[in-house]
Amino acid sequence: MILLHGYGAPADDLVPLGATVSRATGCLAVMPAGPEPAAGGRQWWSLDDWRRRRAAGEDLSDQVPAGLEEASRRVQGVVRTLGARGIPPDRVVLAGFSQGAILALDAGLSAERPLGGIGVLSGTLIARSRWVAAIERGAPPPVLMTHGRDDSLLTFNRADALRQLLAEHQVTTTLVPFAGGHTIPAVARERLIGFVRARVGQR
Repeated sequence: MILLHGYGAPADDLVPLGATVSRATGCLAVMPAGPEPAAGGRQWWSLDDWRRRRAAGEDLSDQVPAGLEEASRRVQGVVRTLGARGIPPDRVVLAGFSQGAILALDAGLSAERPLGGIGVLSGTLIARSRWVAAIERGAPPPVLMTHGRDDSLLTFNRADALRQLLAEHQVTTTLVPFAGGHTIPAVARERLIGFVRARVGQR
């Protein structure tokens, strides 16, 4: 499992989650750090312009943020590195939280070879046309989504719009709602463990 942290988080933010999933599934957990500093932590690409446009009320559901494609290529490089070490893409679940969830979906849909699964923990709908084109080019793996109904940062409605988009394009998608905000509660951790175990866990 490759696990991508959210905006402004320290590089080791998801190490406890990765360790928990690894112990429960027998999978190797890899947790790379975003390449750029942000808010005392790290980021995968700058969100400054995106935040300004969202604050102005712009609909960003079909916009590709500057830096997303480069970040996606970086993550796909991690997948290739694992492949060189004997772990093929279909034995990899790519998952992330918040900004990392958006990146996990983008990199997972755009992967050269289908992955074992994609985990979207509190993500949102952006880059609609890019993602649809990626789905139509390949054979996307199942997607697990978890999202808080009270999330004020990335709203539940936008997550559900993402679920609908994936379902409309025949991507097997499970959305797990929970009571709460922008976080990874116990129910999300347990569903991620089950997803990883089912897709790539030890057999």
